[in-house]
Amino acid sequence: MHPTPLLALLFAVLLSACGSDKETTPQRGAQGPMQVRVAVLRPQMLENTIEATGSLLANEAIEVRSEIAGRVSQIGFTEGGTVTKGQTLIRINADDLQAQLRKTGLAVQLATDDEGRKKQLLDVKGISQQAYDDAHIALQSAEADQDNLRAMLAKTVIRAPFSGKIGLRQVSEGGYVSPNTLITDL
Repeated sequence: MHPTPLLALLFAVLLSACGSDKETTPQRGAQGPMQVRVAVLRPQMLENTIEATGSLLANEAIEVRSEIAGRVSQIGFTEGGTVTKGQTLIRINADDLQAQLRKTGLAVQLATDDEGRKKQLLDVKGISQQAYDDAHIALQSAEADQDNLRAMLAKTVIRAPFSGKIGLRQVSEGGYVSPNTLITDL
């Protein structure tokens, strides 16, 4: 329907409601004309929003902690930023572990040489089986120590286990962390 006929209909309804005889409106001249307010309607978008207070829970969330103790040598994230899976978050100083790894590397080399010499002596019946077995066990023990140090070195680099938003940083570069120290939330 067009707005002009609608206004005419509204005006006619108002006139009939007011009446024209003097019995129903005894002081018509004293009040003056009746005021009518008119608004033209236009189509517009309706905003359908709800404001509420609440808390969001992440699908996955962890507290980032170190598995070993040491000094923080590098921080690889910014507070409130996003990180990707595998990104380095923290590096712990590993100089002492590197030195121990070099030392066990020498022990492995020495045990390998000793085991090789004793194997040759065993082949010509120059030593007992027990002496060779002791050398072989010493070699395996040195290799196990070396593997243990490599695993500890791997723990000096803390990486993001999944992509996400990082929380507040609880440590600073140069600070000491232990396995109980909270580094951040992810």
